[in-house]
Amino acid sequence: MRYNYRQVQRMTPFYYTTIAAAAGIAGAAFFLPGQAAWLGAGIPLFAWLALTAAGVFIMRLNYFCASIRRGKAGKKRIALTF
Repeated sequence: MRYNYRQVQRMTPFYYTTIAAAAGIAGAAFFLPGQAAWLGAGIPLFAWLALTAAGVFIMRLNYFCASIRRGKAGKKRIALTF
């Protein structure tokens, strides 16, 4: 049986930013001394929170999943949002 590469889902920006923030926080906690570790860990955490909040409110970012925001003109449709 052959593997179908087209069915593989790509990672969304949410996963990339979560991995980067976790690496930044872990790196700051392990490599920065004393109070600098708290500041160094807070910056990636704040950036991740800001991007995640933007991803919730700005749909065109496709932050969590691919979204269809417009349909074909001339047809009346209903958009379901959850």
